[in-house]
Amino acid sequence: MKNYKVEIAFLILLILISIAGFWELFMGADAKPIGLHYLHIITSLLWLVLLLIQLINIERKNFSLHRKLGIAIFIMAPLIVATVAL
Repeated sequence: MKNYKVEIAFLILLILISIAGFWELFMGADAKPIGLHYLHIITSLLWLVLLLIQLINIERKNFSLHRKLGIAIFIMAPLIVATVAL
């Protein structure tokens, strides 16, 4: 039986680092984010949160919800690619 505490902690740390990385763009003295910046941060953070929720469901052996949420990849993946490209 696998324990996913390290992986969950890593994803939480990655989410916090991502927020810190966007901080200057959104809250800095010269912050002037545009709509695409908002779209990118929202999709990026949703992607990371989805990964975290998926991992928590695997750890709790809730495979049914894990599979249902996994379908979101068909929406999230193109959005991530598009916002990174833009």
